[in-house]
Amino acid sequence: MRSGLNNPNINLRQLSMAIEAESGLAAQDRRQLCEFWLTMNDALDDQQRQTVRLYLSNRLQRASDVGCARNSDTPKDTPKDKLKDKLKDKLKDKLKDKRAGTSHGERGMGGVSGSGR
Repeated sequence: MRSGLNNPNINLRQLSMAIEAESGLAAQDRRQLCEFWLTMNDALDDQQRQTVRLYLSNRLQRASDVGCARNSDTPKDTPKDKLKDKLKDKLKDKLKDKRAGTSHGERGMGGVSGSGR
């Protein structure tokens, strides 16, 4: 499929068929993996199932907590974040100056003083 994308004379129908075939293989892999896990689950006794359930629940909760922490409004105090904030402030100031008509100082667009030389 990747070689098809690099081909300048690509036929989109053929590429679409390749994408569909790849999707079908991925879906088949998911089904097989799911069946494997269900078969393994069937082989467990009740105590083992409870242990697995608690383990998976704990892992899912941790993943959820990490995802929430990444999306929360935590203070930004890394050097990179401080630099971004400074650049944003400078950009805001420049935009403000431009709107006020003073973006090029007193010299105008050409950067030359108005003496006419």
